[in-house]
Amino acid sequence: MARVDVRGNLGPGIAAAADIDIRGIEARYNQGPGIQSLFGSITIAPGGGPDEEGIFITNNEGPGIFTGANTLFDPGEIESGNEEISPQSIIIKTAIQVSGNGGWGIFAEENGDVFINVDPDDRTVSLFQVESVISENGNPNHGCLFLDDAGGVGAGQGRVFAALVDISSNNGPGIATGGNVNIREGSVCGNTTDVLRGGEANLENVTVCKESSIIELPGEAATASTTADEKPEPAPNADASVQPDGDTPQEGAVGLSSPQTILPACAKAGAATPFRRA
Repeated sequence: MARVDVRGNLGPGIAAAADIDIRGIEARYNQGPGIQSLFGSITIAPGGGPDEEGIFITNNEGPGIFTGANTLFDPGEIESGNEEISPQSIIIKTAIQVSGNGGWGIFAEENGDVFINVDPDDRTVSLFQVESVISENGNPNHGCLFLDDAGGVGAGQGRVFAALVDISSNNGPGIATGGNVNIREGSVCGNTTDVLRGGEANLENVTVCKESSIIELPGEAATASTTADEKPEPAPNADASVQPDGDTPQEGAVGLSSPQTILPACAKAGAATPFRRA
């Protein structure tokens, strides 16, 4: 799929049962996830327009980018040592901004891995020298959908790989995963909890604020650099006065309008519509 702009839909911006492959996207103000695959992976790469257009997944009422059907974080049983990329992974091969969404900013259910600005085939360097920002997700002012969990980046039983990231001010964990956390350059600060993990932390030139909760395996020492004087600020509530701008389309041009087989759209503001399996 070439570069698309999906906004103001009465359900997910883009949704599919299988894999989604996009070259450039803006997904804003949709009444559901910005992008969701039920059973496949999501791959986002630059392209389809000038590089300065960027990739923006913002102010959606559900998660920003989501694989699976349930955003309840559950690390479950972890299979260690698997180097293959799992189904339901989220692969972002560029810098990205994911902010102000009502649910998780980025969430891969079950064994799905998350890659941000990292090539899955070469996980040692950042693809672009532009910072990715994942912030202010779990936005309580998006009251139409009531989610059990929310935060910045989540991977239930998978792993998180990222480079040059700012994961901050999310209303929930900055990163939560049952597997390993692998980050080169960045900051994870000011979230309700900064890092929750069940596997190893492989962090290089990364600041995790001192007051973060880090779940460690027995006998393992954290490798994150911390700043003793750094105090995380509470995740701010998003400005309820922020509304779609005048050019926001109202119904469905590219996105899906209330697809019953994916996720229900809100019948009215305040309706409790959790993202859970039936």
